[in-house]
Amino acid sequence: MSQPPHDPAPGEQPDDKPEQDKPPSSNKPGDQGEQPPQLPVYGRTAPQPLPPFGEQPPPSYQEQRDYGQVPSYGQAPAPGRTNALAIGSLIAGIVGILAGCVLIVPIAAIVLGHLALSQIKKTGEAGLGLAITGLVLGYVGLLGWIAYWLLFVIGAASEDVAMLTGSISG
Repeated sequence: MSQPPHDPAPGEQPDDKPEQDKPPSSNKPGDQGEQPPQLPVYGRTAPQPLPPFGEQPPPSYQEQRDYGQVPSYGQAPAPGRTNALAIGSLIAGIVGILAGCVLIVPIAAIVLGHLALSQIKKTGEAGLGLAITGLVLGYVGLLGWIAYWLLFVIGAASEDVAMLTGSISG
C-alpha cells in the first residue's frame, strides 16, 4: 500500500522519502551503513566549520591564551622615566658598600635616596625600588663604617691600656 504524495515540509526536499519507506538501519558499530559516534579526545575541541572565503576564522581558545601567561586587562602603562636621584642613590649605595672606608659615599646614598623618594611621591616617576635599595645600602654602609671605626678605636684603646700596664709581652 503506497501513500499518496504529500507536500514537502520546509526542511525537506521534494524527492525525500518518508520515514516509512526508508530501509531500517542497524545501530551496530560493525555495519557499513553508520559509524559509531566518536568521543572527543581529552584536550582537543571539536573541529569548527570554516568561515566563508575571504573572512578570517575566529581564534580558538588555545590561540587566545597560552598557558603560563597572565591575561592582560587593557593596555600596559606607558614606560615612565626613572628618577635620576634614585639611580644615583643606588650607585652610591653600591660604591659605599664596596669602598667602606670613605664616609661621604654612604651619606650621599642616604641623602639621594630620601630626595628621590620625595620626588617620586610628587611626580609619580618610576624608581621607587631603586631609591629604597639605595637607602638600605647607604644605611648599611654607614653602619659598617661606624662599626669599623668603633672597633678600631676600642682595639687601639685596649692596646694602649695594655702597654701602660705592661701586660703585653713582646
